[in-house]
Amino acid sequence: MSVYVSNYIRTLTPLHFNKEQPRKIAHKGGDMLVFFFAKWCVHCMNFEQTFIDLSNEVPSNISCCVFDKDLFRSHGPRVEGYPTIMLFKNDT
Repeated sequence: MSVYVSNYIRTLTPLHFNKEQPRKIAHKGGDMLVFFFAKWCVHCMNFEQTFIDLSNEVPSNISCCVFDKDLFRSHGPRVEGYPTIMLFKNDT
């Protein structure tokens, strides 16, 4: 998956997620739209270009991010299937 090479998409790591509250992301600024993927997932591969296109169109107060859930299974929110897209609101 090459989605993380886009200029408008940030790659998240396990450090971004709060272990006690996995639905919270440690970030400053606006909201975050996160694409949870697995490299082996054909549906994720098919959705990749759509997410890249979307990242060019979202308002500047929303950051588009990706997270390799297959690589970091025990981090972040529970994901039932791939691809999964979640919007994390900035509560500050």
